[in-house]
Amino acid sequence: MCRPALLTACLMLAGAACSPSQVDPGASVAVSGVLQDQSGSPLAGRPVVLAPQTEISELLGGTLFTALSLGTLCLADPPPEPCASFLEDSDSTDTDDGGTFSFSLRGNDVRTFFGNARSMGVSAALPPAPGTLEGPAVLATFRVQTEQLDLGPIRFWEPRLTTGTGTAGWQAVPGDLGKGSGYRLEFASPSGAPVWQVRSNELQADYDPRVLEDSSGSVSVTAIRDGVAPGTTTKLSYRSAQLGFESGAGAPESRGKPCSVQTGEGSPVVLPGCRLTDGRLSEDAGIPGTSAAPAGTPAPAESRRVVVDMGRQVNATLLVIRGCSCRIEGSVDSRTWSPVGEAETFGQIKPSRPLRLRYIRVVGAEPGSISGLREISVWT
Repeated sequence: MCRPALLTACLMLAGAACSPSQVDPGASVAVSGVLQDQSGSPLAGRPVVLAPQTEISELLGGTLFTALSLGTLCLADPPPEPCASFLEDSDSTDTDDGGTFSFSLRGNDVRTFFGNARSMGVSAALPPAPGTLEGPAVLATFRVQTEQLDLGPIRFWEPRLTTGTGTAGWQAVPGDLGKGSGYRLEFASPSGAPVWQVRSNELQADYDPRVLEDSSGSVSVTAIRDGVAPGTTTKLSYRSAQLGFESGAGAPESRGKPCSVQTGEGSPVVLPGCRLTDGRLSEDAGIPGTSAAPAGTPAPAESRRVVVDMGRQVNATLLVIRGCSCRIEGSVDSRTWSPVGEAETFGQIKPSRPLRLRYIRVVGAEPGSISGLREISVWT
């Protein structure tokens, strides 16, 4: 079908609740709307992409990419696999002089295999302004429950994003762009994969600059709001323009340190060329034997843990865990362990005073929950 340079691959939002489709499988369905800038002026000649949201979820699976609802993984031309295959299932059109767009589908296109209403997404982007990497992007997700679905105006949010060392600020989403609150400051690698994320309910976010280590890429802010269209509800994701960043924090003390995986009380198995400390902050470490158990299967009797050996005792002032909901423990001798804290997908632990330790152990909060672990970083 299409391979548009504007498609934002990490389009997915939650919303997989089952809702029986009201559309006949053989019906002709039209999905339309009007693309506007933040002031409400129509945007002519702009590409708009329509894609099944389930397809995107299957493409990117896992929680890390869902955290970046408007990433850039598939922006390359040509896009990498599996993006190229995904784009074959999407459709695109250009807005007319009045900013209007329209897609023609079949009833089967908006229904799942089980006859539920399928979640769809319409996305668009603006060209980058001088000094930015990518222009603002917008995504509207919805379910089609009528043969003539008019999404109404879909507008961009075009805030001025300012960044400094350990801080960022932006302008508020106008109230008429949807209900809700909260923002996400998002750092991504050049390929669009997540590096770090900060949630905020204010018009600014502060973070410890060390969490970016020696990475570079893009930074943007995303807001998610609830909207309404006749016959359906919409979830609107607004992403600001993307600015470039290059961190000067350098590498943590843990960079290049060895690591091992341990099951139950068995002997630790050293992982050759430990990918948990290699500085590739956006890449899955591929820990063997940590895949999540299939739904409905009993939890394993023995837990699986990952241990990083700092090589000597250090005074840790910051621990950063990327990619899992985990419990963190520390030890000076690898025999007696003390709790250090809990970490989420983008988790950092800053103790009130330096922690004396040599070994850092990461334990999944539930079976399979360390399968997405990407990096363990220790700063002294």
